Amino acid sequence: MRDDVHTFQGNLLEGLEKKEAAIERVWVRTDPDWKQDFARVVMSFARFGVEFTSDDVCAVVGRPPNQNAVGAAMHKMSQTGQIERVGYQPSRRTDRHGAIIAVWRGAR
Repeated sequence: MRDDVHTFQGNLLEGLEKKEAAIERVWVRTDPDWKQDFARVVMSFARFGVEFTSDDVCAVVGRPPNQNAVGAAMHKMSQTGQIERVGYQPSRRTDRHGAIIAVWRGAR
């Protein structure tokens, strides 16, 4: 049974490494102007202490051609300590069909 635990942990770590690599691939291919606008709006929400979702940010800056860029942007800003996840809620976008998304706020 111990070998099963190591196999699971190894697969989990490998999966997390692949996730980070995929986020980075999307990030470097994302339009720099869109990234700058996205970060500006996120930081505006954060400065005012407003809880927000990626849907809220995209309502202001628009959605990028590659939808994975939204998650990559939120991930990057979270990893750098600019924002923190405070919960989850259903997306208000009808094309998301009630998918659960993170709620964020500026890091304290």
